[in-house]
Amino acid sequence: MGLFISIILFARVAFELSYDNFYKDADRLFLVNTAWVSDKGAGNSEPYVIYPTAATIAHHFPELVESQTTFSDFAPSVVMHGSRKHKGSFVIADSLYLQTMGLQLLQGNAQDLGTPEAVFLSQSFAREIFGSEDPRGKRLTYPLWGKDYSLTVKGIFADIPENTSLQRTAGIVSMGVMARAGNPRTFSWASGGNYRAFVRLKHKEDVSIINGKINSIIESKYFPKDHYGEMKISGIEVSLAPLLGSHLENANVARMIRIMILLGFALLLTATLNYVLISLSSLSQRAKAVGIHKCNGAGTASIFGMFLWETAFIIGISLLLITFIILNFSEKIEELTQTSLEGLFSLQNLWAPVSVVLFLFIIGGFLPGLMFSSIPVTQVFKRYTEGKKRWKYPLLFFQFGGAAFLVGIMCVVFTQYQYLLTKDLGYDMKHIAFTYHSFGNTENAVSNLRNLSYVEDAAASGMVMTESRSPQPVKDAGGNYLFSPRMNWFSKDFFSFIGLHLKDGHMPTAPGQTLVNDAFVKKMGWSSNGVGEVVPEHGTVSGVIEGYYFLDVAEMPPFEIKYEVDESETGCMHVRLKEPVEDNLQRLNTK
Repeated sequence: MGLFISIILFARVAFELSYDNFYKDADRLFLVNTAWVSDKGAGNSEPYVIYPTAATIAHHFPELVESQTTFSDFAPSVVMHGSRKHKGSFVIADSLYLQTMGLQLLQGNAQDLGTPEAVFLSQSFAREIFGSEDPRGKRLTYPLWGKDYSLTVKGIFADIPENTSLQRTAGIVSMGVMARAGNPRTFSWASGGNYRAFVRLKHKEDVSIINGKINSIIESKYFPKDHYGEMKISGIEVSLAPLLGSHLENANVARMIRIMILLGFALLLTATLNYVLISLSSLSQRAKAVGIHKCNGAGTASIFGMFLWETAFIIGISLLLITFIILNFSEKIEELTQTSLEGLFSLQNLWAPVSVVLFLFIIGGFLPGLMFSSIPVTQVFKRYTEGKKRWKYPLLFFQFGGAAFLVGIMCVVFTQYQYLLTKDLGYDMKHIAFTYHSFGNTENAVSNLRNLSYVEDAAASGMVMTESRSPQPVKDAGGNYLFSPRMNWFSKDFFSFIGLHLKDGHMPTAPGQTLVNDAFVKKMGWSSNGVGEVVPEHGTVSGVIEGYYFLDVAEMPPFEIKYEVDESETGCMHVRLKEPVEDNLQRLNTK
């Protein structure tokens, strides 16, 4: 069991360390980042850019840049084939996406992505939609910004592995679709930082040249200061950062890797020294047998090799049992590690499990082997006594220390787990399911859902209740930019549907009324509790919520909930299901 858990932990570490190395020449692929500059200085560098940024880099550094691409991952995640809906992650990209990212194209011509109605599908997603048929030339319908667009499948690319810091794209839609759906500013320097971009360099060492010159070029020739000045933005700082290794720069990922290494090593060392202790404890019983072997001509090397073979045999049996456990509990292992077995034990990650086995073999085999091979041949003629047993004390110390450490970690993890499960998020998400879909008449759809016998209640919002965006900045009375709060839109029934807790005021009852949280009130600098205050272009604060925690942050950022009656802004339907939830969810999806 010690070997089994250690293998799983270190395989997971190897998986984390292998992120993004499957892209072709991944060391030459660079992510374009942007930091927005205000009177308070440059903000954090984020992987979102103004649309022409990557093209500008390629234009001014043609001798350094091999290719570049710009795409949007704020894309609908559904596509229609006839009357059937298929869900998958999509990006809307320009014609150089496949070439720049270095994805393996199985069918089609990469340049066809420049065709206005083109879509490329991953191999598994194409098989899900079309089965064994050739998908090229087939038509699909893609909903974007309230309209349906017809797409033609132009090609198939290989499935993106799990170890990617980007999304595992199922479909790549031509940027021409967005051109038809958007406005003239969509692709200009006034488009805002809503896109992602990558640049593939001819030589990775040239990145410093681009980073040293590009900002002065953008500032002097391209950046529209008048447009962004309204939001108190005076400029941007653009930089290229290597994609390879970017995953490890995430503080949560780095912390998780350290914890897994610590746990894995503590468990492996405890298991290994436990084996050593058991082996050496049999010294007095096996000394005479070793002496007999030496009387029959066995040398020190032979005795040493005999115990190495014994260790290898025992480890071999353990590995057979481990294989049995992995095969029979694969679903639970994948659930706990959040990684498939193929990802954990891929060829490029096998070095980690092999290293664990070698560590156990070397320490567990060499120490007993050295001890037993040093027994003199004369021990066959007299009773062997171990004498002083002080050599056992360090092993016992590691045994008890390792066990105490592991139990302590388990207690901490259990306490954290209980805290997360019982923490009051400010809303009730029990038995709630959601979907993004335009039903035409939202109020009618809500009524029909409530009438289903296995649905307890239903309501609509702009986004799923655990997410938000920051599309509308807050300005003061003079029109000066203050901050961009997180925001969501709720229909009239949604406030009671999720059980919001009010601290002050009342729930919105009419358009133009909003709810805010304490962080919003503090950011505005109001001396009152905020109720009745008017936020320009946002509305009047009708109430302050007690708390509304998002799953991706520990502390509450400024948050605003707008009362919405426009059905185009409430395209996320939520239902609260009755027991049994799993069965009723399946019934609802079928219905």
